[in-house]
Amino acid sequence: MYGILDSYINNEPCLRDNRGRLLPRNSCRNPWQNYLNARLSWAIPTVSGHTLEITADMLNVLNFINSGWGLIRQVGTGFEEQNLIQQTGYDAANGRGIYALAIPTKKRGDAQQHHGPLGLPAGTRYTF
Repeated sequence: MYGILDSYINNEPCLRDNRGRLLPRNSCRNPWQNYLNARLSWAIPTVSGHTLEITADMLNVLNFINSGWGLIRQVGTGFEEQNLIQQTGYDAANGRGIYALAIPTKKRGDAQQHHGPLGLPAGTRYTF
């Protein structure tokens, strides 16, 4: 069991660089995510100074321009939430926990890619 965990730690640069210490905040993060939202708004004056506003939003504009942009790339369900070791029981005779490895099955190179939020919601607002 130690050999598997040791190999995993040595193959992850952020774990290897912090071996024997608590990981600093924001270590082992997924790559930056880029997406851009846009809004068109048209205000129509009505009676007595009231206004009707019509809006149209475009979520993740970058992905509409190029299908390779605006993607979210992550390993598993999010590397930040991955526990490497889980306690499966307790050894009362020796006064210690019993642990099992829970190493992710995907390698960093096998990152999932999916679109961020997509859509064209529209709305109206009446102000008085």
